[in-house]
Amino acid sequence: MKIFLNYKFLLQNKQKIVRVAIITMLILAALFLFLFRTGNQEEKELSTQTDSDSLTSIPSDVSVDVIIVDIAGEVENPSVIELPVDSRINDAIKAAGGLTTQADISQINRAAILSDGEKIYIPTIPNPTPAVASPTNGENVPSSSNDSLNSTKSQININYASATELEKVPGIGPVTSEKIIQYRIENGLFRKLEEIKKVSGIGDKTYAKMKPYICI
Repeated sequence: MKIFLNYKFLLQNKQKIVRVAIITMLILAALFLFLFRTGNQEEKELSTQTDSDSLTSIPSDVSVDVIIVDIAGEVENPSVIELPVDSRINDAIKAAGGLTTQADISQINRAAILSDGEKIYIPTIPNPTPAVASPTNGENVPSSSNDSLNSTKSQININYASATELEKVPGIGPVTSEKIIQYRIENGLFRKLEEIKKVSGIGDKTYAKMKPYICI
């Protein structure tokens, strides 16, 4: 009799029981989905933090920016050298063993910042031009010889002349004289007179005008 009553009770409350069961299943499903998403989010954050830690753990000195320059001329060890970025000409001179006793740095800006692939040339101190003794015994010197001597004295050595001296040559002004000096620093001494035409602003006409007044 008791069993019958319980069965009857179940039949009467069937809809309520089904409703409660469905709600319970939905709650469990939502709880599972929440826990699943929370676990994935924590795993992603942990992975991101691990990647960030691995990046920050790389030593800062693994990759150091450097430049490579070529220094030649009057230094103890002319060579291609490697220097930190923003190094100056003076740093390159030190790296090459310093200057020789014959180095002429009168036209070198040792504070200039270097760029990658730059060529640095330290020229040699120019030898003084020997004085030509003038005749003292009253002898007449042929005019052709005098003209030759005067011509030689008036010539400017383009390898060693300062900006002021270069400006005495017809066709060379302040801008061109600075370009000539810069050419010497970057490329070394002129090997022949015609090479001066490689300097920007000096063409055939200008060269023809200055040629009688220059030498190497």
